[in-house]
Amino acid sequence: RRIRDGDCTSTGAPTRGTVRAVTIPDTPVPPNARQPGVSQLLDTSDTRMTQAVLARNPSRKDGFSLWTQQTIANGTTGSQIQYYEMRPYPSMAPVLMRTGKIASSGSFLFNAAISPDRRVNNVDTGKNFVVGYSASSRTNSINPKIMAASSIDGAPVTFKAIKNGYRPYWDFSCTNAGDICRWGDYSGAAPDPAPQNGAFSAVGITNQWSPDEAMSATHANWRSWIAQVIP
Repeated sequence: RRIRDGDCTSTGAPTRGTVRAVTIPDTPVPPNARQPGVSQLLDTSDTRMTQAVLARNPSRKDGFSLWTQQTIANGTTGSQIQYYEMRPYPSMAPVLMRTGKIASSGSFLFNAAISPDRRVNNVDTGKNFVVGYSASSRTNSINPKIMAASSIDGAPVTFKAIKNGYRPYWDFSCTNAGDICRWGDYSGAAPDPAPQNGAFSAVGITNQWSPDEAMSATHANWRSWIAQVIP
């Protein structure tokens, strides 16, 4: 599978330039997410890359790295996040610098957004990043909640609960048993605009979760949460 990049003018206005492609690993379409106590499912989308961040990378002589992610299948009973760091070039094919997966057995991880922290010092390797995402599982009794994963200096990913869900979710889009409920594909993540020397910098994330109140057959009553995460 390939993705393409384009060009921008000096004013920031987009233009259509020469198509340049980068090959990425296979991206199987994920099943929809199960949740405890109900038969309604949550939409995990169709592997589209819903968010990307272009940021200067201190480990690459302040060249740019493009970070993006997508939700893909995790076998036949779950979904996982696949992330990428790419090096864009103005006149040649971009290079896939790094890719990896964030997964949990028996769970559905989806609706993600990724960002580096842009930490600047002599030790930093430019490998710090944060991924915010949704999680749900019938097997593991997880109501739709917000999680974050992060890595420092390329170390194994660690996980952090950001906001727990309190109930299974349904709304006007999925009132019948077995329906697929609309869930976001618009989570966000962005690097610290002013990273500090010698200190960990933060990544801002936003996502949605299922609140502790009765589900509605006439409204979409999910809630948004904004957090600052240090890798």
